[in-house]
Amino acid sequence: MLGFHLKWYQVKPQPSASQPSGSASHASQPSTSVSHPSQPSGDVQESENVRKLPVLIDIDGVVVGDNASRWNTRAGSLIRARIPVSYTDWRLVHSEFKDKVWNALMREFEVTNVDQALARSHAEKNFSTKFRYGKWVLRKDILNKFETLEEQIAACPASIDPNHWEQFVIYENTSEVMARNAKNGKNIKLNDSRHTLGRDTYANMLHKMNKQNPNKKHGRVDSWKAGHERRNGTVFGELSSPLSQARSSSNSEFKGEMSEMKSSIARVEGVLMDMLKLVTNNGMSNSQPPHGDTTPGTDVGSNSVCRPSQ
Repeated sequence: MLGFHLKWYQVKPQPSASQPSGSASHASQPSTSVSHPSQPSGDVQESENVRKLPVLIDIDGVVVGDNASRWNTRAGSLIRARIPVSYTDWRLVHSEFKDKVWNALMREFEVTNVDQALARSHAEKNFSTKFRYGKWVLRKDILNKFETLEEQIAACPASIDPNHWEQFVIYENTSEVMARNAKNGKNIKLNDSRHTLGRDTYANMLHKMNKQNPNKKHGRVDSWKAGHERRNGTVFGELSSPLSQARSSSNSEFKGEMSEMKSSIARVEGVLMDMLKLVTNNGMSNSQPPHGDTTPGTDVGSNSVCRPSQ
């Protein structure tokens, strides 16, 4: 199913890359200088002797396995602590900061199904989502509680560099960003089919289902359904009625289609029978007639030519 996960082998521990020091310049950012953000103590305490937790990474960059939830929590925490909020897009983040996040993860986790370079290229596909989620939390918990730009800037958390925070607040108050956030908020309210996965993912749910029952071929529909069910097996929230209606409608449509197909087959059979009768009758009427004054006689055989009766 996945191109590279079929080859299972233990990856030798990779030496940690040295951490660059000093401030990095970022031409794509609005500010001329970018200093390192302050780090909360809980995120910088990393022991080299910690027993690494094994994880698997699929081709979509999703971590699966027993430690997937721990990975997701830790990755999100590191991204919020190490990546300056002044960056407007994950793709613009300087490699220095990305290296710090990845190296910290590799001191706590070990990818066991692919080498580290390939694992990183796939895992970082989902880091942008975690980066955006961190900003969403800041908007919800801080920015939305204040009316003016000055109040928002003054409400800088202790764990964030004030310079980065000010740039973040100014960018969040631009008309383009405010319109986008308002539109996204409306779209979220329209979503009445919230999942019950918690910190888990659909990919990891599918991994668990395949592990528990390897003889059955599970797909994304199975993982989606499992992600919207309660522990007692009932469908979560307002999805129960729509799903039941969908099943009923699907069954009715199927029965209707089968009935229509049978009718079509019957009509085709009737047409074929009529054609067969017509061919049979024509064959009998086209048999060799007796020669007459008005009926030209023919010699039976190929390439025969009509000759007048004698």
